Amino acid sequence: MNPATTNPIDSNTTIALPDLGAVVLSGGRSTRMGQDKSRLPFRESTLLETVVERVARVCDPIVVAGIESFDYQNAKLSTSFVTDQYRNCGPLEGIRSGLAFLAPNVRWAFVGACDAPEINPDLIRLMASFIELESDSCEAIIPVDGTRIYGLTAMYRTSLATEIESLIQSGERRVKFLASHFNATHIDVHQFRAVDPALVSFANINDPADFQRLLEKENGL
Repeated sequence: MNPATTNPIDSNTTIALPDLGAVVLSGGRSTRMGQDKSRLPFRESTLLETVVERVARVCDPIVVAGIESFDYQNAKLSTSFVTDQYRNCGPLEGIRSGLAFLAPNVRWAFVGACDAPEINPDLIRLMASFIELESDSCEAIIPVDGTRIYGLTAMYRTSLATEIESLIQSGERRVKFLASHFNATHIDVHQFRAVDPALVSFANINDPADFQRLLEKENGL
């Protein structure tokens, strides 16, 4: 069966998929935003809380990965937290630390970021369905749009943590490098329109103008 033609479960339903955890990146130093993106208010919550709540409808356990100064404490987030071991390595280190934390418990993890608050749980379910179609040698499921690679909205085997660490130690910092370095299956991003017609799950909030547009959209302006 083509995964893109399956009928999605109601997005508001919480049904964790077996053997699938998640890493939610809490954001870096937010230099373009000018303040911590993870704490920005959204939907009577924050960006980070919104993403964790949506991802939790599909994935369990969840770990939030942050930079060394990350000290987010909030009872709404019933997740585990890890901080970067390697400094100034960008989201690649967040992926590594999150996968390493989850590796003893699950084989696969969805990786998402706190600055993509419109992530659709059905998109995560659809992405996970591609895992079943791949051989055991598949190490990642990564959406692509031409030459653009969405490595921060993707699936990775948790066992890749050790190899990502080796990449970091060798000086690699590019998340998109994972799409070519590993045995990754590339999925045309437009296949996800079946559950996310406007592909808002891939929209990042990078600066104040992005955030303002998000709030205006939320308020129907």
